Amino acid sequence: MPRGKDDASSSSRAVARPQSCGAIERRTCNTEQRAPAHLLRLTSMTPSNKKQTLAVGWTLAVLITGLVASVGSPTSWLIVGVVALGPSLVLLHLSRELSQTTSQRIQEARR
Repeated sequence: MPRGKDDASSSSRAVARPQSCGAIERRTCNTEQRAPAHLLRLTSMTPSNKKQTLAVGWTLAVLITGLVASVGSPTSWLIVGVVALGPSLVLLHLSRELSQTTSQRIQEARR
């Protein structure tokens, strides 16, 4: 069955693709996107850095909660300080370092 003029033009339109993605589409059509910078920093943190960040975050969260709760007496601030610093100090001083993986040992030996 021979094609008419309309059939040929509609099929050529179906396979025609834009030369480049638009500004908005470029972000969605890129298959090699990198993770956002803040996520890359988190994944590259060592266990020691993660523990320190967690300890500082916990301490600040408890102290800010104490400020928001309008803790006024010295005894209450002492309790807030113990709750803020106690778990952080335990985390930093009693937790052990992870042992090296085989690949880490090989990389260290190559240096």
